[in-house]
Amino acid sequence: MTKLKFILMAVALYTLDTNYSYGQGCSDAGFCTINSFKPNSTDVLNNQFKIGAFYGKADNSTSVYGSYLEYNRQLSKKFGLDAKLTTLAQNGNGISVFGLSDIFLNVNYKASEKLKLRACLKMKKE
Repeated sequence: MTKLKFILMAVALYTLDTNYSYGQGCSDAGFCTINSFKPNSTDVLNNQFKIGAFYGKADNSTSVYGSYLEYNRQLSKKFGLDAKLTTLAQNGNGISVFGLSDIFLNVNYKASEKLKLRACLKMKKE
């Protein structure tokens, strides 16, 4: 049975390594990139600001632009807060829009070295 698992894993990894493999990497754009949700993330400094932007091409000659502003605050050794504001813009094919996308708020609690709890709130503009 172990040999079969190894073969299946090797085939899956080989398939992912091809040039025709595309993926978003996150089920909800912006959510999994919040500092406290990153794998192996270390505790943040007392205050931390992050900004970022991206550019991409969509179907029918549409350009997509996005940005984010993130703030992480460590209130004590056990409590922390994360907030992230994202924007999105599209231009092309008769479309030209820009707006606020999502707001993420997280409360982090470190119960012990091996147990961390997070409460998340996502507000989406409709």
